[in-house]
Amino acid sequence: MNFKRYKQNLRYEHPYVISYTTKVAKVCGDYLKELGYWSVTTRKHVNYAAQELNKDLVYFNQEGGE
Repeated sequence: MNFKRYKQNLRYEHPYVISYTTKVAKVCGDYLKELGYWSVTTRKHVNYAAQELNKDLVYFNQEGGE
């Protein structure tokens, strides 16, 4: 599934959100979990995907992983 915005660079392939060619987040029930610490642009993509998928976002914890 492609999103309305960022059509060229952002898509959803269950259960992953993919920015460019990288899996950046994963749907886990009612949550969208970030899979890493990302750039500003990628963070915008993840935030937008969470909003469009109506999921609460769980940010990546750089010290302890997921």
